[in-house]
Amino acid sequence: MSAQTSLRDEALQLAQHAKMRGLTQSAIAAALEASQSQISRIFSGTSKRRSKLFVAVCKYVFSDAQSRPENSELVGGAELHQAVDEVWDGTSEHAKALVGVIRSLAALNHCDKHGGTL
Repeated sequence: MSAQTSLRDEALQLAQHAKMRGLTQSAIAAALEASQSQISRIFSGTSKRRSKLFVAVCKYVFSDAQSRPENSELVGGAELHQAVDEVWDGTSEHAKALVGVIRSLAALNHCDKHGGTL
């Protein structure tokens, strides 16, 4: 797989996650002081390189800072299992949704590793 294909796949996954969270391109653009057309280009995967704005969009879309308390402690395996038990309703549809959320964390990690610092 070429680097361009990988970037396109990341961009499409990023756009899908933003949609799932109800984030519009306009809202993301306003929050990051960018234009809606810049966000659109990032989501379409037509960028030739991973820009600082691409990384910022990744961090914004995958961020849960509003719901995460400051100085939160690391969650261990038992806590993770308890958290899943608390939110999972037992259906396969809900299980698939939870798997999607967990796997989306890999995309955030990938953005951080390959995007550099802002």
